[in-house]
Amino acid sequence: MRDTGCFGFFQRVLKQKDNGEVQTLRYESKTEILHTTDNSIVPSPSYHTSPTTDFIPSSSSTKAHLLQEDRKVAERSDEDYTDLVTSKYNEEVNIERHSTNEQNQIDIRNLNYLSSDIEEDLNLSKVLSSSIMPLKKSKKKESVDKGQAFNFEKFLADAKELFETKWNNPTKDTVCLDDFERIKTLGTGSFGRVMLVQHKVEQEYYAMKILDKQKDNSSLYMVLPYVQGGEMFSHLRKVGRFSEPQSRFYAAQIVLGFQYLHSLDLVYRDLKPENILIGQDGYVKVTDFGFAKRVKGRTWTLCGTPEYLSPEIILSKGYNKAVDWWALGVLVYEMAAGYPPFFADQPIQIYEKIVSGKVRFPSHFTSDLKDLLRNLLQVDLTKRYGNLKNGVNDIKNHKWFVTLDWIAIFQKKVEAPFHPKCKGPLDTSNFDEYEEEKLRLSATEKCVKEFADF
Repeated sequence: MRDTGCFGFFQRVLKQKDNGEVQTLRYESKTEILHTTDNSIVPSPSYHTSPTTDFIPSSSSTKAHLLQEDRKVAERSDEDYTDLVTSKYNEEVNIERHSTNEQNQIDIRNLNYLSSDIEEDLNLSKVLSSSIMPLKKSKKKESVDKGQAFNFEKFLADAKELFETKWNNPTKDTVCLDDFERIKTLGTGSFGRVMLVQHKVEQEYYAMKILDKQKDNSSLYMVLPYVQGGEMFSHLRKVGRFSEPQSRFYAAQIVLGFQYLHSLDLVYRDLKPENILIGQDGYVKVTDFGFAKRVKGRTWTLCGTPEYLSPEIILSKGYNKAVDWWALGVLVYEMAAGYPPFFADQPIQIYEKIVSGKVRFPSHFTSDLKDLLRNLLQVDLTKRYGNLKNGVNDIKNHKWFVTLDWIAIFQKKVEAPFHPKCKGPLDTSNFDEYEEEKLRLSATEKCVKEFADF
Protein backbone atom coordinates (compact mmCIF):
# COMPACT_ATOMS: atom_id res chain seq x y z
CA MET A 1 0.00 0.00 0.00
CA ARG A 2 1.40 3.40 -0.98
CA ASP A 3 1.92 6.27 1.40
CA THR A 4 -0.42 9.20 1.10
CA GLY A 5 1.40 12.50 1.07
CA CYS A 6 4.44 14.18 -0.35
CA PHE A 7 7.03 16.90 0.06
CA GLY A 8 7.69 16.38 3.77
CA PHE A 9 11.31 15.20 3.91
CA PHE A 10 12.63 14.70 0.40
CA GLN A 11 16.02 16.05 -0.55
CA ARG A 12 15.22 17.72 -3.84
CA VAL A 13 12.29 19.32 -5.65
CA LEU A 14 11.68 20.41 -9.22
CA LYS A 15 11.21 23.76 -10.81
CA GLN A 16 10.18 24.36 -14.40
CA LYS A 17 12.11 26.94 -16.37
CA ASP A 18 10.41 29.35 -18.76
CA ASN A 19 11.64 27.27 -21.68
CA GLY A 20 9.88 24.19 -20.33
CA GLU A 21 13.01 22.39 -19.12
CA VAL A 22 13.12 20.94 -15.65
CA GLN A 23 15.95 21.69 -13.26
CA THR A 24 16.73 20.13 -9.91
CA LEU A 25 16.87 22.30 -6.80
CA ARG A 26 18.87 21.39 -3.74
CA TYR A 27 17.27 21.34 -0.33
CA GLU A 28 18.78 23.29 2.55
CA SER A 29 17.34 21.67 5.68
CA LYS A 30 18.76 24.21 8.14
CA THR A 31 17.61 27.40 6.45
CA GLU A 32 14.36 25.86 5.15
CA ILE A 33 14.75 27.48 1.73
CA LEU A 34 15.53 26.22 -1.71
CA HIS A 35 18.29 27.66 -3.88
CA THR A 36 18.14 27.36 -7.63
CA THR A 37 21.23 27.08 -9.77
CA ASP A 38 20.97 30.80 -10.54
CA ASN A 39 20.92 31.54 -6.77
CA SER A 40 17.33 32.73 -6.71
CA ILE A 41 15.31 31.56 -3.74
CA VAL A 42 11.97 29.76 -3.64
CA PRO A 43 10.00 28.74 -0.51
CA SER A 44 10.68 25.38 1.05
CA PRO A 45 7.95 22.80 0.34
CA SER A 46 7.90 22.17 4.07
CA TYR A 47 5.97 25.41 4.46
CA HIS A 48 2.81 26.39 2.62
CA THR A 49 2.89 29.91 1.19
CA SER A 50 -0.19 29.79 -1.03
CA PRO A 51 -3.51 31.56 -0.31
CA THR A 52 -4.85 28.38 1.28
CA THR A 53 -3.86 26.82 4.61
CA ASP A 54 -4.22 23.13 4.03
CA PHE A 55 -2.48 20.13 5.55
CA ILE A 56 0.85 19.28 3.96
CA PRO A 57 1.61 15.62 4.64
CA SER A 58 5.03 14.14 4.93
CA SER A 59 6.24 11.28 2.81
CA SER A 60 8.25 8.19 3.57
CA SER A 61 9.44 5.82 0.87
CA THR A 62 7.04 5.06 -1.94
CA LYS A 63 6.16 1.54 -3.10
CA ALA A 64 7.76 -0.30 -5.89
CA HIS A 65 11.13 0.10 -7.48
CA LEU A 66 12.42 -0.12 -11.02
CA LEU A 67 15.71 -0.73 -9.19
CA GLN A 68 18.80 -0.37 -11.26
CA GLU A 69 17.72 -2.51 -14.16
CA ASP A 70 15.93 0.34 -15.92
CA ARG A 71 18.60 0.77 -18.53
CA LYS A 72 18.78 -2.94 -19.33
CA VAL A 73 15.01 -3.31 -19.31
CA ALA A 74 14.60 -0.46 -21.77
CA GLU A 75 16.52 -2.48 -24.35
CA ARG A 76 14.23 -5.45 -24.07
CA SER A 77 11.01 -6.11 -25.97
CA ASP A 78 7.75 -4.59 -24.71
CA GLU A 79 6.57 -8.00 -23.57
CA ASP A 80 9.71 -8.72 -21.54
CA TYR A 81 9.59 -5.20 -20.15
CA THR A 82 5.98 -5.61 -19.01
CA ASP A 83 6.61 -8.96 -17.33
CA LEU A 84 9.75 -7.79 -15.53
CA VAL A 85 8.28 -4.46 -14.37
CA THR A 86 5.12 -6.16 -13.09
CA SER A 87 7.21 -8.72 -11.21
CA LYS A 88 9.47 -6.08 -9.64
CA TYR A 89 6.58 -3.79 -8.77
CA ASN A 90 4.42 -6.47 -7.16
CA GLU A 91 7.40 -7.91 -5.26
CA GLU A 92 8.26 -4.55 -3.72
CA VAL A 93 4.61 -3.63 -3.03
CA ASN A 94 3.98 -6.88 -1.19
CA ILE A 95 7.15 -6.59 0.89
CA GLU A 96 6.56 -2.98 1.87
CA ARG A 97 2.84 -3.44 2.47
CA HIS A 98 3.50 -6.32 4.86
CA SER A 99 6.33 -4.68 6.79
CA THR A 100 4.56 -1.32 6.97
CA ASN A 101 1.43 -2.89 8.39
CA GLU A 102 3.52 -4.60 11.04
CA GLN A 103 4.89 -1.23 12.06
CA ASN A 104 1.37 0.14 12.33
CA GLN A 105 2.15 2.96 9.91
CA ILE A 106 -0.58 2.63 7.30
CA ASP A 107 -4.15 3.90 7.45
CA ILE A 108 -6.21 2.50 4.60
CA ARG A 109 -8.38 5.59 4.62
CA ASN A 110 -6.36 8.51 6.00
CA LEU A 111 -8.13 11.76 6.89
CA ASN A 112 -5.76 14.65 7.42
CA TYR A 113 -6.59 18.16 8.56
CA LEU A 114 -5.13 21.35 9.95
CA SER A 115 -7.06 22.90 12.81
CA SER A 116 -7.67 26.00 10.71
CA ASP A 117 -9.45 23.93 8.08
CA ILE A 118 -10.96 21.26 10.30
CA GLU A 119 -14.47 22.69 10.54
CA GLU A 120 -14.87 23.00 6.77
CA ASP A 121 -13.32 19.60 6.07
CA LEU A 122 -15.36 17.75 8.68
CA ASN A 123 -18.51 19.40 7.39
CA LEU A 124 -17.58 18.23 3.89
CA SER A 125 -16.96 14.65 5.04
CA LYS A 126 -20.22 14.61 6.97
CA VAL A 127 -22.29 15.95 4.08
CA LEU A 128 -20.63 13.60 1.59
CA SER A 129 -21.31 10.57 3.77
CA SER A 130 -25.03 11.21 3.44
CA SER A 131 -25.29 12.71 -0.04
CA ILE A 132 -22.63 11.03 -2.16
CA MET A 133 -23.91 10.08 -5.59
CA PRO A 134 -25.34 6.55 -5.48
CA LEU A 135 -25.14 4.26 -8.44
CA LYS A 136 -28.82 3.56 -8.77
CA LYS A 137 -30.12 0.03 -8.31
CA SER A 138 -32.74 -0.94 -10.84
CA LYS A 139 -35.25 -3.70 -10.28
CA LYS A 140 -35.58 -4.26 -14.02
CA LYS A 141 -32.96 -6.22 -15.90
CA GLU A 142 -33.77 -4.95 -19.41
CA SER A 143 -31.56 -2.36 -21.10
CA VAL A 144 -32.38 1.34 -21.06
CA ASP A 145 -35.13 2.43 -23.45
CA LYS A 146 -33.38 4.92 -25.72
CA GLY A 147 -36.66 6.77 -26.20
CA GLN A 148 -36.98 7.36 -22.47
CA ALA A 149 -33.33 7.92 -21.61
CA PHE A 150 -32.48 8.88 -18.06
CA ASN A 151 -31.71 12.59 -17.73
CA PHE A 152 -28.35 12.55 -15.99
CA GLU A 153 -27.96 16.33 -16.17
CA LYS A 154 -31.21 16.79 -14.28
CA PHE A 155 -30.03 14.29 -11.70
CA LEU A 156 -26.82 16.29 -11.21
CA ALA A 157 -28.80 19.52 -10.78
CA ASP A 158 -31.11 17.92 -8.20
CA ALA A 159 -28.15 16.30 -6.42
CA LYS A 160 -26.38 19.66 -6.20
CA GLU A 161 -29.44 21.30 -4.68
CA LEU A 162 -29.65 18.52 -2.07
CA PHE A 163 -25.94 18.81 -1.32
CA GLU A 164 -26.12 22.58 -0.88
CA THR A 165 -29.03 22.19 1.53
CA LYS A 166 -27.10 19.72 3.68
CA TRP A 167 -23.91 21.74 3.40
CA ASN A 168 -25.61 24.90 4.67
CA ASN A 169 -27.68 23.09 7.30
CA PRO A 170 -25.50 20.38 8.87
CA THR A 171 -27.35 17.90 11.07
CA LYS A 172 -26.45 17.10 14.64
CA ASP A 173 -25.14 13.72 15.74
CA THR A 174 -27.87 11.32 16.88
CA VAL A 175 -25.70 8.45 18.13
CA CYS A 176 -22.78 7.98 20.48
CA LEU A 177 -19.90 5.53 20.82
CA ASP A 178 -21.78 3.32 23.29
CA ASP A 179 -24.47 2.68 20.66
CA PHE A 180 -22.05 0.43 18.78
CA GLU A 181 -20.42 -2.88 19.54
CA ARG A 182 -16.85 -2.94 18.25
CA ILE A 183 -16.10 -6.26 16.54
CA LYS A 184 -12.84 -6.27 14.59
CA THR A 185 -10.17 -4.03 13.12
CA LEU A 186 -10.27 -3.66 9.34
CA GLY A 187 -7.33 -1.30 8.97
CA THR A 188 -4.80 0.63 11.05
CA GLY A 189 -2.54 3.63 10.67
CA SER A 190 -0.77 6.55 12.27
CA PHE A 191 -4.05 8.44 12.58
CA GLY A 192 -6.03 5.61 14.13
CA ARG A 193 -7.91 2.61 12.83
CA VAL A 194 -11.02 1.42 10.99
CA MET A 195 -13.20 -1.11 12.82
CA LEU A 196 -16.16 -3.28 11.93
CA VAL A 197 -18.97 -2.35 14.33
CA GLN A 198 -22.61 -3.26 14.86
CA HIS A 199 -25.35 -0.89 15.96
CA LYS A 200 -26.80 -2.42 19.12
CA VAL A 201 -30.41 -1.48 18.32
CA GLU A 202 -30.60 -1.62 14.52
CA GLN A 203 -28.26 -4.66 14.36
CA GLU A 204 -26.74 -3.19 11.18
CA TYR A 205 -23.01 -3.45 10.47
CA TYR A 206 -20.84 -0.41 9.75
CA ALA A 207 -17.21 0.58 9.33
CA MET A 208 -16.21 2.98 12.11
CA LYS A 209 -13.21 5.19 11.44
CA ILE A 210 -11.50 6.15 14.68
CA LEU A 211 -9.24 9.17 14.25
CA ASP A 212 -6.88 10.42 16.93
CA LYS A 213 -8.11 14.01 16.82
CA GLN A 214 -9.06 14.60 20.48
CA LYS A 215 -12.82 14.42 19.91
CA ASP A 216 -14.81 12.66 22.64
CA ASN A 217 -11.69 13.25 24.80
CA SER A 218 -9.48 11.10 22.57
CA SER A 219 -10.83 10.40 19.10
CA LEU A 220 -13.16 11.45 16.33
CA TYR A 221 -15.52 8.68 15.23
CA MET A 222 -16.97 8.46 11.73
CA VAL A 223 -19.49 5.72 11.00
CA LEU A 224 -19.66 4.67 7.35
CA PRO A 225 -21.26 1.83 5.37
CA TYR A 226 -19.34 -1.43 5.62
CA VAL A 227 -18.21 -2.56 2.15
CA GLN A 228 -17.31 -6.23 2.52
CA GLY A 229 -15.51 -6.67 -0.78
CA GLY A 230 -12.42 -4.86 0.42
CA GLU A 231 -9.99 -2.64 -1.45
CA MET A 232 -9.48 -2.79 -5.19
CA PHE A 233 -5.76 -2.71 -4.35
CA SER A 234 -5.89 -6.17 -2.75
CA HIS A 235 -7.83 -7.76 -5.61
CA LEU A 236 -5.59 -6.15 -8.23
CA ARG A 237 -2.47 -7.52 -6.53
CA LYS A 238 -3.97 -11.02 -6.41
CA VAL A 239 -4.71 -11.23 -10.13
CA GLY A 240 -1.79 -9.12 -11.36
CA ARG A 241 -3.84 -6.93 -13.68
CA PHE A 242 -7.41 -6.47 -14.86
CA SER A 243 -8.59 -7.05 -18.41
CA GLU A 244 -9.50 -3.95 -20.39
CA PRO A 245 -13.26 -4.67 -20.15
CA GLN A 246 -12.97 -4.98 -16.35
CA SER A 247 -10.82 -1.85 -16.17
CA ARG A 248 -13.36 -0.02 -18.32
CA PHE A 249 -16.22 -1.11 -16.05
CA TYR A 250 -14.50 0.37 -12.98
CA ALA A 251 -13.18 3.45 -14.80
CA ALA A 252 -16.68 4.35 -15.99
CA GLN A 253 -17.95 4.47 -12.41
CA ILE A 254 -15.04 6.70 -11.38
CA VAL A 255 -15.82 9.03 -14.30
CA LEU A 256 -19.46 9.30 -13.18
CA GLY A 257 -18.36 9.85 -9.60
CA PHE A 258 -15.97 12.64 -10.60
CA GLN A 259 -18.62 14.19 -12.82
CA TYR A 260 -20.88 14.37 -9.76
CA LEU A 261 -18.17 15.69 -7.41
CA HIS A 262 -16.96 18.30 -9.90
CA SER A 263 -20.53 19.53 -10.41
CA LEU A 264 -20.43 20.36 -6.68
CA ASP A 265 -17.06 22.16 -7.11
CA LEU A 266 -15.36 19.34 -5.20
CA VAL A 267 -11.86 18.13 -6.07
CA TYR A 268 -11.13 14.63 -4.75
CA ARG A 269 -7.29 14.60 -4.96
CA ASP A 270 -6.54 11.09 -3.67
CA LEU A 271 -7.60 8.56 -6.27
CA LYS A 272 -5.79 5.19 -6.07
CA PRO A 273 -6.79 1.50 -5.80
CA GLU A 274 -6.43 1.64 -2.00
CA ASN A 275 -9.27 4.18 -1.83
CA ILE A 276 -11.67 2.20 -4.00
CA LEU A 277 -13.81 -0.48 -2.34
CA ILE A 278 -15.65 -3.22 -4.22
CA GLY A 279 -19.13 -4.13 -3.00
CA GLN A 280 -20.75 -7.55 -3.03
CA ASP A 281 -22.56 -6.55 -6.23
CA GLY A 282 -19.21 -5.93 -7.93
CA TYR A 283 -19.69 -2.16 -8.19
CA VAL A 284 -17.17 0.20 -6.64
CA LYS A 285 -17.37 2.85 -3.94
CA VAL A 286 -14.84 5.66 -3.54
CA THR A 287 -13.76 6.24 0.06
CA ASP A 288 -11.45 8.56 2.02
CA PHE A 289 -12.45 12.15 1.31
CA GLY A 290 -9.77 13.52 3.61
CA PHE A 291 -8.15 15.50 0.79
CA ALA A 292 -11.43 16.51 -0.90
CA LYS A 293 -12.02 20.24 -1.05
CA ARG A 294 -14.47 22.72 -2.53
CA VAL A 295 -12.53 24.63 -5.16
CA LYS A 296 -14.19 27.09 -7.54
CA GLY A 297 -10.96 28.49 -8.91
CA ARG A 298 -7.51 27.18 -8.13
CA THR A 299 -5.82 25.79 -5.02
CA TRP A 300 -2.16 25.23 -4.14
CA THR A 301 -2.24 22.47 -1.52
CA LEU A 302 0.61 19.96 -1.82
CA CYS A 303 -1.15 16.69 -1.03
CA GLY A 304 -1.87 13.30 -2.52
CA THR A 305 -0.04 10.06 -3.25
CA PRO A 306 3.30 10.36 -5.14
CA GLU A 307 2.47 8.00 -8.02
CA TYR A 308 -0.84 9.80 -8.66
CA LEU A 309 0.24 13.45 -8.40
CA SER A 310 -0.24 15.61 -11.48
CA PRO A 311 2.60 17.76 -12.85
CA GLU A 312 0.93 21.01 -11.78
CA ILE A 313 0.73 19.84 -8.16
CA ILE A 314 4.42 18.89 -8.16
CA LEU A 315 5.46 22.20 -9.71
CA SER A 316 3.29 24.20 -7.26
CA LYS A 317 1.63 26.08 -10.08
CA GLY A 318 -1.84 26.06 -8.61
CA TYR A 319 -4.38 23.59 -9.92
CA ASN A 320 -8.07 22.78 -10.40
CA LYS A 321 -10.30 19.76 -10.98
CA ALA A 322 -8.07 18.62 -13.85
CA VAL A 323 -5.81 16.86 -11.31
CA ASP A 324 -8.55 14.26 -10.82
CA TRP A 325 -8.60 13.46 -14.55
CA TRP A 326 -4.82 13.01 -14.51
CA ALA A 327 -5.24 10.61 -11.58
CA LEU A 328 -7.92 8.74 -13.54
CA GLY A 329 -5.35 8.15 -16.27
CA VAL A 330 -2.90 6.77 -13.71
CA LEU A 331 -5.59 4.51 -12.24
CA VAL A 332 -6.71 3.14 -15.62
CA TYR A 333 -3.08 2.44 -16.52
CA GLU A 334 -2.45 0.65 -13.21
CA MET A 335 -5.62 -1.43 -13.48
CA ALA A 336 -4.76 -2.57 -17.01
CA ALA A 337 -0.99 -2.98 -16.52
CA GLY A 338 -0.70 -4.07 -12.88
CA TYR A 339 1.63 -1.20 -12.01
CA PRO A 340 1.39 2.61 -12.32
CA PRO A 341 2.97 4.54 -15.21
CA PHE A 342 5.33 6.46 -12.90
CA PHE A 343 7.16 4.74 -10.06
CA ALA A 344 10.71 4.55 -8.73
CA ASP A 345 12.85 4.17 -5.61
CA GLN A 346 12.23 7.63 -4.18
CA PRO A 347 9.39 10.14 -4.50
CA ILE A 348 11.67 12.70 -6.17
CA GLN A 349 12.41 10.19 -8.93
CA ILE A 350 8.70 9.64 -9.43
CA TYR A 351 8.13 13.40 -9.66
CA GLU A 352 10.86 13.74 -12.30
CA LYS A 353 9.18 11.07 -14.42
CA ILE A 354 5.74 12.66 -14.01
CA VAL A 355 6.91 16.13 -14.98
CA SER A 356 8.70 14.75 -18.04
CA GLY A 357 5.37 13.47 -19.33
CA LYS A 358 6.93 10.42 -20.95
CA VAL A 359 4.79 7.28 -20.69
CA ARG A 360 5.68 3.80 -21.93
CA PHE A 361 2.78 1.45 -22.60
CA PRO A 362 2.74 -2.36 -22.31
CA SER A 363 2.39 -4.18 -25.61
CA HIS A 364 -1.01 -5.64 -24.65
CA PHE A 365 -2.66 -2.20 -24.39
CA THR A 366 -5.05 -1.59 -27.26
CA SER A 367 -4.59 1.48 -29.46
CA ASP A 368 -7.81 3.00 -28.08
CA LEU A 369 -6.60 2.64 -24.50
CA LYS A 370 -3.24 4.18 -25.36
CA ASP A 371 -4.98 7.12 -27.01
CA LEU A 372 -7.22 7.73 -23.98
CA LEU A 373 -4.24 7.60 -21.62
CA ARG A 374 -2.22 10.01 -23.76
CA ASN A 375 -5.05 12.50 -23.45
CA LEU A 376 -5.50 12.00 -19.70
CA LEU A 377 -1.79 11.83 -18.82
CA GLN A 378 -1.29 15.10 -20.66
CA VAL A 379 1.10 17.56 -19.01
CA ASP A 380 -0.35 20.43 -21.06
CA LEU A 381 -3.56 21.46 -19.27
CA THR A 382 -4.92 23.03 -22.45
CA LYS A 383 -4.94 19.55 -24.01
CA ARG A 384 -5.90 17.32 -21.09
CA TYR A 385 -9.23 15.52 -21.44
CA GLY A 386 -11.76 16.56 -18.83
CA ASN A 387 -10.32 20.08 -18.75
CA LEU A 388 -11.34 21.14 -22.27
CA LYS A 389 -14.42 22.90 -23.62
CA ASN A 390 -16.48 19.69 -23.72
CA GLY A 391 -15.51 18.76 -20.18
CA VAL A 392 -16.15 15.17 -19.14
CA ASN A 393 -17.84 14.40 -22.48
CA ASP A 394 -14.44 14.18 -24.18
CA ILE A 395 -13.78 11.20 -21.92
CA LYS A 396 -17.23 9.62 -22.07
CA ASN A 397 -17.33 9.84 -25.86
CA HIS A 398 -13.84 8.44 -26.37
CA LYS A 399 -13.43 5.33 -28.52
CA TRP A 400 -12.30 3.23 -25.55
CA PHE A 401 -15.75 3.73 -23.98
CA VAL A 402 -17.71 3.34 -27.23
CA THR A 403 -19.26 0.00 -26.22
CA LEU A 404 -20.34 1.33 -22.83
CA ASP A 405 -23.88 2.34 -21.87
CA TRP A 406 -23.26 5.08 -19.31
CA ILE A 407 -26.84 5.19 -18.02
CA ALA A 408 -26.90 1.40 -17.64
CA ILE A 409 -23.72 1.64 -15.58
CA PHE A 410 -25.26 4.39 -13.46
CA GLN A 411 -28.41 2.33 -12.89
CA LYS A 412 -26.40 -0.84 -12.17
CA LYS A 413 -27.92 -2.74 -15.06
CA VAL A 414 -24.56 -4.00 -16.34
CA GLU A 415 -23.42 -7.30 -14.86
CA ALA A 416 -20.21 -6.80 -12.91
CA PRO A 417 -17.20 -8.80 -14.20
CA PHE A 418 -16.16 -9.75 -10.67
CA HIS A 419 -17.98 -10.36 -7.36
CA PRO A 420 -15.93 -10.55 -4.15
CA LYS A 421 -16.53 -13.66 -2.07
CA CYS A 422 -18.50 -12.83 1.08
CA LYS A 423 -19.79 -15.58 3.38
CA GLY A 424 -21.96 -13.39 5.58
CA PRO A 425 -22.31 -9.96 7.23
CA LEU A 426 -19.42 -10.69 9.61
CA ASP A 427 -17.06 -11.90 6.89
CA THR A 428 -13.83 -9.84 6.91
CA SER A 429 -11.76 -12.18 4.75
CA ASN A 430 -11.24 -9.48 2.11
CA PHE A 431 -9.31 -7.37 4.64
CA ASP A 432 -5.94 -7.97 6.29
CA GLU A 433 -5.58 -9.20 9.87
CA TYR A 434 -4.57 -6.70 12.58
CA GLU A 435 -3.74 -6.86 16.24
CA GLU A 436 -6.61 -5.55 18.37
CA GLU A 437 -6.14 -2.70 20.84
CA LYS A 438 -8.38 -1.17 23.48
CA LEU A 439 -9.62 2.36 22.91
CA ARG A 440 -7.83 4.83 25.13
CA LEU A 441 -9.99 7.75 26.29
CA SER A 442 -8.31 10.75 27.90
CA ALA A 443 -9.75 12.48 30.94
CA THR A 444 -10.13 15.91 29.36
CA GLU A 445 -11.76 16.83 26.07
CA LYS A 446 -9.70 18.90 23.67
CA CYS A 447 -10.64 20.91 20.57
CA VAL A 448 -14.04 21.73 22.07
CA LYS A 449 -14.35 24.93 20.06
CA GLU A 450 -13.38 23.32 16.74
CA PHE A 451 -15.95 20.53 17.16
CA ALA A 452 -18.74 22.58 18.74
CA ASP A 453 -20.96 22.51 15.64
CA PHE A 454 -19.97 19.08 14.39
